[in-house]
Amino acid sequence: MQDMLRKMGVRNQEIDALEVIIMQKDGKKLVIKNPKVMEVEFSGQRTFQIVGDISMQEGKGKAGSSGHGALGTGQQEEVIEVSDKDVKFVADTAMMPEKKARETLIKTRGDIAKAILILKK
Repeated sequence: MQDMLRKMGVRNQEIDALEVIIMQKDGKKLVIKNPKVMEVEFSGQRTFQIVGDISMQEGKGKAGSSGHGALGTGQQEEVIEVSDKDVKFVADTAMMPEKKARETLIKTRGDIAKAILILKK
């Protein structure tokens, strides 16, 4: 599978991270502890898949917020993002509509080769 991905120009690697913090525009922080981070590069675009223990923290300076403490319960949740370029590539290669290609990419956690193989069956 890895050889097939490399031939298609897909590069992936695991990133050794202790914690991932996403700063939201509203000042809140999405904090992911014990993350498993996978970076996937295809056609010059990089996407990241992150799995871990998630909590939300209020931003400082917000009315009615102390700026401390987790709001979440540390549940496991996976964030999968697929680029429009990847969707188009899978749709074109498998000769399927982009909507179906996007759904399959999400189900395969962004695995382009696996999505193509599923759609071609």
